[in-house]
Amino acid sequence: NPKGNAGNKGNVAGNAGNKGNTKNGIVKEEAGKRSGLKRSARLALVVKKQWLDKILSGEKDWEIRGSATAQRGWIHFAESKAGGKLVGRARLVDCIELPKSTFKRHVRRHCVTNVSDVPYKHIFAWVLEDPERFTKPFVYKHTPGAVIWVRV
Repeated sequence: NPKGNAGNKGNVAGNAGNKGNTKNGIVKEEAGKRSGLKRSARLALVVKKQWLDKILSGEKDWEIRGSATAQRGWIHFAESKAGGKLVGRARLVDCIELPKSTFKRHVRRHCVTNVSDVPYKHIFAWVLEDPERFTKPFVYKHTPGAVIWVRV
């Protein structure tokens, strides 16, 4: 009886001795944490490895971009040219226009030592908090042409 009355054996056509999902405890708990990490954001910011390593280590909390963003909240990080891997996440909490005249004052936050290395007419600092590197990267399908944001 499909309503689950007592004595219902269910599908008996399966393999003999099949116990179903027997994982429990730490293994199952960690699997839930991992999938929760992936669901924590729908967008990933594409960042070059040299800057991404600094962001995820906490050394850099401003990501320099040539445009402002209204995006806020948890975002993932996709390593540029890494073949579709999400390697970490952080909270994007603010976006500040950064005049070239004050750029050098904030080197400890953005880690770019020379303003002439920045190719943008207008400079914006995307402010990040709570960076976290994933112990095991997630795979995603990279949308062709996506260079700043990619949906995950």
